[in-house]
Parts: sequence; structure tokens; C-alpha cells
Amino acid sequence: MVPYKAHRIDKNVAKIANAVLPKVVYPTMTHHLGYEGPKFSITVRFNTDMDRNTVIVGSTVIFDFSKAANAPGQITWISDREFKWVRQGDRNHDVCIYDPDCEFKLTLTDGIL
Repeated sequence: MVPYKAHRIDKNVAKIANAVLPKVVYPTMTHHLGYEGPKFSITVRFNTDMDRNTVIVGSTVIFDFSKAANAPGQITWISDREFKWVRQGDRNHDVCIYDPDCEFKLTLTDGIL
């Protein structure tokens, strides 16, 4: 077998092969949310740096609450591994059933890098 020479290796394929897949490391519980004024806020932390252009609320990052699927909000980046999502709207009872906590589900789609 003839070994590949470096100039024949597709550099993009090599990057993908060595890539660290993004994983959420915080929040660890479905009720880890805070408040920014009267609005819910959720800090999300990843295990690796993220491409900020691929992190899009309602598309690649989805927050589902008991009474509101894909709740709208805005992202503010804290670092390349962490952002804060703040829900639009002040009436938290419109999205949550407190039993006893307000719980949410965070979904990342395939387009996130």
C-alpha cells in the first residue's frame, strides 16, 4: 500500500475527522433557569467553542416550555462556549406550568457547529 502524501489530504475532511462534537454541559437540569428582570433567562455552556453564526434561536437552538414550543428569545454571547438566552415577553405563566418548577427542553439541531 502506498501511503498518502500530505498534499493529497483534503484539509477540510481532516478538520471534520478531528472535530469535537458540541455538547451542552450546562444547564444540567431542566429547571436551571434564571431571570433577567421579569423575563426568563437560560445560560447555555458548551464543551467546545461554537461557530456563533450557526447558533440561531428557533432554528438550530430551540427552547420548548410546557405551554410554548420553540419559545422566542434573544441570544447574548458571554464567550465562544457560552451564551445567555432571554425569552421575549414578560408573562412567564404564558409558557410554563409550575409543577413545582418551570421546566424546559433545549434542542440542538444538526446545523449547529
